[in-house]
Amino acid sequence: MTPGVRLTMTMPIRSIQLLEDEPKVSRSVLDKSVAELERTRRQLTQASAALSKAATELETYRTMLFSSNREHIVRLSVEIAARIVAKEVAEGNYAIEQIVLDALESAPLGRPMTIRLNPDDVKAFETAAADQHLTLPPNTDITADPTVKPAECVIDTEQGMVESLIDDHLRQIGEALLGMEQPL
Repeated sequence: MTPGVRLTMTMPIRSIQLLEDEPKVSRSVLDKSVAELERTRRQLTQASAALSKAATELETYRTMLFSSNREHIVRLSVEIAARIVAKEVAEGNYAIEQIVLDALESAPLGRPMTIRLNPDDVKAFETAAADQHLTLPPNTDITADPTVKPAECVIDTEQGMVESLIDDHLRQIGEALLGMEQPL
């Protein structure tokens, strides 16, 4: 800016005031500056509108993409979880006593019941129960059953069966994820 010139602008640019006691600048220079400022303002407004429109379109595309692939994403997630769980079970990284206690919460108490576990899990459960001073409900027996997979538990009662099966838990998780409302 030229020394001695003071510009006062309001948006949109409507007036330029020259102070009488300062040297005068040619009207063409001022008009050119005002025109450049107005052109820049219009370009910035257009760029802002274009960016806003692009952001809206991108969000719409993301929502549509997620919605159309939601079932595949959930199934893939559950499959990944199943592989991780299988690895952990194969390495023995689970607490069979907690699995049994969780299954007992669904079993009718005060009735005779038999807890069936994988033969390897029976030994692990007995050791953990002794270490943690766990007690089972009265009239409860633990039986080794080679048809029960590691990290799983089946409780037989007079009123039916309570199963704590990994595949069932994963299926329930998948169903819950598919039933959830989609994020905005």
